[in-house]
Amino acid sequence: NNLEDLRIGDLSGEDSSLEFLKNKTNLSILILRNSRISGQIPEELGTFSKLKLLDLSFNKLTGQIPASFQDLASLQYMYLGSNNLSGELPANIIGPQLIAIDVSFNPLSGKLPQNFAKVGSSMIVVGTSINANGLQDSKVSGMLQCLQADSKCSSKFPSSSFSIKCGGTGQTSASGIEYDDDSEMLGAASLHTNSDMWAVSNTGNFISNPAPKYIAQTDSQITETLESELYKTARISPSSLRYYGLGLKNGKYNIELHFAEIAMDDDFQSWKGLGRRLFDVYIQGVRVLKDFNIQKEAGGSKRALIKRFEANVTNTIIDIHFFWAGKGTCCIPLQSTYGPLVSAIHVSQSSDGTDSSKRDKKNVGKLVGITVGCAAGLVILSSVFYVWWTRNTHKHIYIDRDPLGK
Repeated sequence: NNLEDLRIGDLSGEDSSLEFLKNKTNLSILILRNSRISGQIPEELGTFSKLKLLDLSFNKLTGQIPASFQDLASLQYMYLGSNNLSGELPANIIGPQLIAIDVSFNPLSGKLPQNFAKVGSSMIVVGTSINANGLQDSKVSGMLQCLQADSKCSSKFPSSSFSIKCGGTGQTSASGIEYDDDSEMLGAASLHTNSDMWAVSNTGNFISNPAPKYIAQTDSQITETLESELYKTARISPSSLRYYGLGLKNGKYNIELHFAEIAMDDDFQSWKGLGRRLFDVYIQGVRVLKDFNIQKEAGGSKRALIKRFEANVTNTIIDIHFFWAGKGTCCIPLQSTYGPLVSAIHVSQSSDGTDSSKRDKKNVGKLVGITVGCAAGLVILSSVFYVWWTRNTHKHIYIDRDPLGK
């Protein structure tokens, strides 16, 4: 019962509940992220007066967020995203010490809590039905509603591509691709939008770092590329980093993800070269990279690497998710050197579903036409051959006569 710090994450196996926590009232840090926790959140958790960080994200929790959470006066960080929590947020859930709250990707509804615009705090409600007007641009809010499974969206002026210079200022590549500026500083639960083309969100905080930064940068030259500047900055995250393409035409898209490990070294003669960054990548909810190690795949640090994928857009939005699954090292060469890292993103449409359907119909038409034509040609050829054979057979009939005249 005297336990103050409990951190468990990224478990496999059977589901479990939060019942074992009821008497752990001395906890100040409670992290059970991605730990196969199901059932409801106990009301007793709201009586943990010393609790400063609560992370129950990426589980299977159901029911409502307890009203007792309004009494967590010491709480600074609350992560409840990617569960199945429903109902409305408690009106006074944003306490006096709260810095960040994430309730994204839950079937929550209703209004934003009181004091949601408190100076020094941030909040993410992406993937919910909460009315987010005032928290983020109303147009963008409408677009982000398309992330909900039961929504049907369309765009009056759809786009077919977007490019982002993750963690850095905008630039144009040698091939003419214009990468948008993405140098906005994010926090522990932040959403930033670029007009109505794309958005980026971050959840999580580097606990051991009192002054965390969510952007990595280097002055070193990046090899294996003609676009060294494209890789000198990158977005990083201690937990979950997502990019959303907004207002897109439906169809098939090509996705290019640019990486270069710029925070870890290749000095294998020293302990500083022992760091390993591992994370997963999901596109449209499908995992496309597991335990991805940039340094290993690129053949070293500060070497450019491009990973290419295809994905379908059916509801005007694309979701590219970089997720730390609790693997790799955490503190080499410095504290808080872990989690996903990405240098740039380029997404462009490769085909339109309608055009593809038209092409399929045309191809079917061509096939039918060719088949009919071949059949007709065969009939004509057979007729000509038959006439020729008939005429020539009558011309050359051999009559066997009896030489004796019998």
